[in-house]
Amino acid sequence: MSIKILNRCVGVVFGIFVVCATKVQAFSLINTNSSSYPSPSIKLFILAGQSNMVGSRSNLNDLPDSWREPQDNVLWYDQNNTWGSLIVPTEPFPFSRVFNGVGFGPEITLGTRIAQELNETVALVKYAKGGTTLAVDWQPGGELYTSMIDRVKGAIAEFPVTSVNVDIAGFFWMQGESDAYNLAMANQYEQNLTNFITQVRQDLQEPNLPFIYGKVFLTGTQETPFGTFRYGDIIRQAQSQVDQQVPGTFAVETIDLSQHPDNIHFDSPGLMALGDRFADEWLSIREPSPLAFLGLSLVIFPFLRPKHQDEA
Repeated sequence: MSIKILNRCVGVVFGIFVVCATKVQAFSLINTNSSSYPSPSIKLFILAGQSNMVGSRSNLNDLPDSWREPQDNVLWYDQNNTWGSLIVPTEPFPFSRVFNGVGFGPEITLGTRIAQELNETVALVKYAKGGTTLAVDWQPGGELYTSMIDRVKGAIAEFPVTSVNVDIAGFFWMQGESDAYNLAMANQYEQNLTNFITQVRQDLQEPNLPFIYGKVFLTGTQETPFGTFRYGDIIRQAQSQVDQQVPGTFAVETIDLSQHPDNIHFDSPGLMALGDRFADEWLSIREPSPLAFLGLSLVIFPFLRPKHQDEA
């Protein structure tokens, strides 16, 4: 059994005892106004990163008709800072760019995949900007990072159903291509990503927030219309290291996903597959059901019983 899998199993067991011992308070908005809603809470997922999270090379013409309909089980915080059913185009935002003018990112499949599996409505909020580095642009405390955190908090504050508890359930990150252009940035990526995750969890008051990220598909010397990216392998290794060393982080492989001919962006099918992979990874780590807890308790609790006098 790998260390990563073992850590995940230990984390699940430990998490069960924590939940049983105390109620963990999530960063959320709870109001007392009465309103009808099918659930007392809703899971909110954050998407952030650079151009491959934006979906810069997406093309609406690639979408089957079924994907052009509103996704009524996915709430989307849109370009006008209002909530509604997710419907394409989801991009661009004022702070992002799509080469075809309008398009979509991995949110197109991510939200509905999770919603269908859970059989409940979910909410998505996104802040991504192309051509940005973790070493400079996404540094905690900087303008881009602060704008992302402010957008998340604003989305929660403006959630339309005031009686619903909004729980931040996962953070999805697709970034690292720009850092692969510079050796110093690439060498600092592991530490920068670790610091970024730590600060996000602190600022959102979610110390155990699942952080799921896509590994860059850049390898060797990548020639693109935007320059030569020589250090993708270093970024990929850094992303693998964070996956192994930082609890609650999960790297998703993307190297086999469909790519645009520019050699640095996913095309539309690649973006849709990325959303599915993000969703599948989150679904694989969600907390165990009460039935799973009951079954596990039969195995664990006998070892926790008080000792009798003759056992001391």
